[in-house]
Amino acid sequence: MTVRTAYLDSSAIIKRYLKEDGTEIVDDLFKQAEAKGAKLCFSIWNIGEVVGVLDRNNRRRRKVSESMSDFVNELGRLNKNGSIETIGITLPLIFSASYILVKHKLYIADALQIASCSEAKCDKFFTADRRVHEAAVKEGLDSSLIIKI
Repeated sequence: MTVRTAYLDSSAIIKRYLKEDGTEIVDDLFKQAEAKGAKLCFSIWNIGEVVGVLDRNNRRRRKVSESMSDFVNELGRLNKNGSIETIGITLPLIFSASYILVKHKLYIADALQIASCSEAKCDKFFTADRRVHEAAVKEGLDSSLIIKI
């Protein structure tokens, strides 16, 4: 699957570092970005969420995982080659996300993903969360649910 600009929410990004259903789709998107064939986009909020998930996973396993440093290193490489775009959190974006939150009964973090994708005008939205996917479609995004149905 070739995409010019792909927005990944936290549930999609995490599949790059924790192997589960959908990992191969996210791996392919990252490979395209590394080859400068696509740009990956996500909210600055995602960085904290992904680091938090990886940290919880590490503590549960009671060992240090390479996944957190892999994530940070990969962000640095993609940033250097211009294949990543991060969307900052602004007051207008919070207003947009709040509207989406109320309309679709989502968490603010999930609504922020949809609002960020819309603001960045990405070609495709990727999520592993069915409720977020359904809301994204209703908001007019070309959304892909990256789990086995």
